[in-house]
Amino acid sequence: MYDTKLTTNYELSIIVPGIRTYNWENLYNSVRDTFGRSWEMVFVGPYPPPESLSNKGNIKFIQDWGTPIRCQQIGLLNCSGTWITWIADDGYYLEKGLDICFEYIDTITDPMKQIVMNKYYEGQDHTVRMTPEDTVMILKDYYLLSYHDATRAPIIPDNYYTLMSGFLHRDLLFEVGGWDCKFEVCPMSYADLAVRLQNMGVEFLFPEEVIVKVGHMPCTTGDHAPVHYAQVLNDQPLYTQMYSDPQNINRSIIDINNWQSAATKWQRRFGV
Repeated sequence: MYDTKLTTNYELSIIVPGIRTYNWENLYNSVRDTFGRSWEMVFVGPYPPPESLSNKGNIKFIQDWGTPIRCQQIGLLNCSGTWITWIADDGYYLEKGLDICFEYIDTITDPMKQIVMNKYYEGQDHTVRMTPEDTVMILKDYYLLSYHDATRAPIIPDNYYTLMSGFLHRDLLFEVGGWDCKFEVCPMSYADLAVRLQNMGVEFLFPEEVIVKVGHMPCTTGDHAPVHYAQVLNDQPLYTQMYSDPQNINRSIIDINNWQSAATKWQRRFGV
């Protein structure tokens, strides 16, 4: 069903797994209005894009009712960009952010050994104004897995970085197998991908600038309850167990078709 050898028709593919279709036009426009290279946006979720985006030639929509990570993995398998990134569906790119990242990409000599990661900040207020609490996200140490209780684990080196958002060459992301769909939602799956890449010797390049703004719904507020419970009941225990086991000290490549083992419908949000 999915072609792992798609022709690369764009310089960048942006994967957007999500349900908040009312945000998608703003996200699309944040790229359209600021990015000077060829790109596509790949939406994956149960609900189609709004009518305002229906005639855009650089949009793909794949309908799936699975977990956010299953949707993200399916999105990956439908990307035709040379470089791949991803973003939450309540986020948007700041002015010149993508161009800044491509300035770093243009310096990469081995795309199988180097990636560019994004700095980001999050909050309820969708403005570019940073709160005092957000300013820690400017600091490079904030992106260390060892900085956070949730991503710190016995067999992960203290100098490994997380990868909540970044730019990877398509060939590298396919080689490592993308995201592990045993996780349901994003944070621990992204951390797992980061560990696997660094176990392969991949170097993370850091733009100094903040690139992405995303929303934030703490705990069970808003529509966040299924994500919260997936995180605390499945993903966090799985990650901690995985990276407490010495057998996983060199964990790296997984099966790119692992999404097929995840349920076709995410029960926590959509029921049986």
